[in-house]
Amino acid sequence: MPKKIAIEQGGWPLFKANLVVTLAMVLFSFSLPILEIMADDYSVTALVVIRNILSGGFLLALGLLVERHHRLSPSGWRHAITAGGFWYLVTMICLTYAVVFTGAFATAVILSLIPVVSAVIDVITGQDRIGPRLATALVVSISGGVLASVGFDTSASMAIGFGELMLFLGVTSWVMMSRYVDQNMADEPPITGLGVIILLPGLMLTVVMIGLEVTEIETSGLMASLSAEDLMLMLFLGIVSSAGSMVFWFKGVSLLGVTIASLQQNLVPVLVLVQVTILGQDLDPVKIFGGVLVVMGALIAQIRKIKPN
Repeated sequence: MPKKIAIEQGGWPLFKANLVVTLAMVLFSFSLPILEIMADDYSVTALVVIRNILSGGFLLALGLLVERHHRLSPSGWRHAITAGGFWYLVTMICLTYAVVFTGAFATAVILSLIPVVSAVIDVITGQDRIGPRLATALVVSISGGVLASVGFDTSASMAIGFGELMLFLGVTSWVMMSRYVDQNMADEPPITGLGVIILLPGLMLTVVMIGLEVTEIETSGLMASLSAEDLMLMLFLGIVSSAGSMVFWFKGVSLLGVTIASLQQNLVPVLVLVQVTILGQDLDPVKIFGGVLVVMGALIAQIRKIKPN
């Protein structure tokens, strides 16, 4: 089981751990605009199926090829089924609905609550306490995440509605799944284990999607709307954005813990903003300042404690 890096330890190991989580955030951020684009032509069920089948199948095949010990233990299978068949299933459904109903940018803003949810769970379970340093980091990083996106999509209402409710549920489910996997599957082959976790919701919802299609309750859009451009977006979404971000995320969590690693989730609004700015949006100085606050919050949470001589 990987040993957590003490924040006070600092140095190169801490830098590498943060770099791993940053890579996860960069890759994950691409998924939000892609999902919003594809939501015009495909159902939520179809989007989750596509994303999970591609990313889970890719990771499972990769794990079987590159991991010397790629077999999950009986307890590993049990935990993978629980993590994928419940926690990750709920996460993917809720987050996809959130993007569809609130947009990629409002979703990126509310994702800033991930470190808050994780810290609150730490306190509730007695695993940690919110000291002045962590409290300051949370306030600064979340404020930065909000400033980085506020006013970006003026048509999106920030009032609590169905999309926001789905996102809050998805955030909570994501934190719980990250903790569950970190605590129960640390000794299992990581890539193969993640492949099983991600693939399972895709397989489950494939059955649901076919049933909805046959009964004409919901049309997936796959038969009518699939194009070469959409296929490229799907491959990027599943293999690069989703599979890549999951591998780097859980590696970072194994080194930093969920609460500290999730502080960098606040980079997502900044990254989404940069992506869309490249496509022609004007850059707001307020949003640049928000990005600076995000980085400051992550650094404050991990700054070394100064011990008296």
